Amino acid sequence: MRTSLLPFCWIPAFVFLMMALPATADAEERTPAPLTSSATAPAPDDSVAADSADVEPELDLDLGGALRFNVLFEDFDRTNRQKTGEFTFDTFRVNADGTYGDLFFSAEYRFYAGYRFLHSGYAGYEVEDDLDVRVGVHQVPFGVQPYFSNSWFFNLAYYAGFEDDYDAGLKLRYTPGNWTLVGAYYMNAEQTGFSGGTTFARYSFDVVPATTDDLGYAGLEADRSNQEINQFNGKVAYTLEAGGTSTTFSVSGQTGQLYNRSTTGTERHWATSVDLDGQYGRFNLRLGLIRYEMRPPGVTGPGRDAVVMAAYNAPYRVASKGRFYSGGLAYNLPVDLGPISRFRFYNDVSYHDKAPDAWVDGASNITGVLTSAGPLFIYTDFLVTRNHPFSLPASDFGSALAEGSEEWNVAFNMNLGLYF
Repeated sequence: MRTSLLPFCWIPAFVFLMMALPATADAEERTPAPLTSSATAPAPDDSVAADSADVEPELDLDLGGALRFNVLFEDFDRTNRQKTGEFTFDTFRVNADGTYGDLFFSAEYRFYAGYRFLHSGYAGYEVEDDLDVRVGVHQVPFGVQPYFSNSWFFNLAYYAGFEDDYDAGLKLRYTPGNWTLVGAYYMNAEQTGFSGGTTFARYSFDVVPATTDDLGYAGLEADRSNQEINQFNGKVAYTLEAGGTSTTFSVSGQTGQLYNRSTTGTERHWATSVDLDGQYGRFNLRLGLIRYEMRPPGVTGPGRDAVVMAAYNAPYRVASKGRFYSGGLAYNLPVDLGPISRFRFYNDVSYHDKAPDAWVDGASNITGVLTSAGPLFIYTDFLVTRNHPFSLPASDFGSALAEGSEEWNVAFNMNLGLYF
């Protein structure tokens, strides 16, 4: 179903009102560089050090973390309106990054209210300056990276597992000149326990097993036992530089299997993405198109129109076939206002075109500003959305990315993040 974007037209004026509010830095700074501490390996014996080829490498280690809170106002939530919003805990995380000669590693663990999980963790080897390999739980090479979105709430594609996705496997990255070539194999999604893929507490969205007790309210008519395995990814990007500007064009593809734990049967899933990421002075422009299809094994009839996905300890249903159209425009403004060093103003738009014609498509417009002030980063987002799973009444959460609803919702969120 198509829809008019007229409800978005008044939003740009809101940006100028938001300029007076504290905000944060840009999407690349969702994970600001941690403060550095160095742990150096013991000095080698003098007799060994005499031969420089035998000198033991030094261990360089960066330790960091973050503490984040949300201030959230939801027009569609009666309780939230009555309380004039809520100030809530969002995330506490710890992370470590380091190198040992040509070896490198990274790990991040996150704590939320009531659950926790490994966000990422991998080790790698720098074969050459432009060639490296890594193994573990790391970001899947798909679309604009590290993030397509500028806003804290991300575009709709993130909620179907197509932005900032993390899985467990092996990745090879080659960057000759202006080219970036990446290939990867993922044995499975990031596992959150032995026997794998059965819990909902994870960072990025994956196909997972679920029961009618979990999602009967959202239209799930029978238990599901599916999970992702044996996924292959490839990405090719080229950066064109001219007159102090740069434009990166990229094409990504992925294909893999959905495995049914009950029947042991498998079926295929695939996705492709075409993207542009341009830096033109202080402006950044991003455009993207994603096509995808997921075929759930062991499911017949109308139930095949949706798969069950989950992250953040919550499952929901997602249209098993469709397209995502996304765009973002941002402007960076360096300033010298006490501790504030930069504002980044942005507008992100995304649209979810679901394959079943009778289902209501999703749409999202997020206008905001990100303020950088030393270790403090503040995202201030104003959302006008339809079928955005994290910006609608709780009763609609489980089917927002499936059948959906015609309702438009408005919300305001400020995320306060202290990174150390």
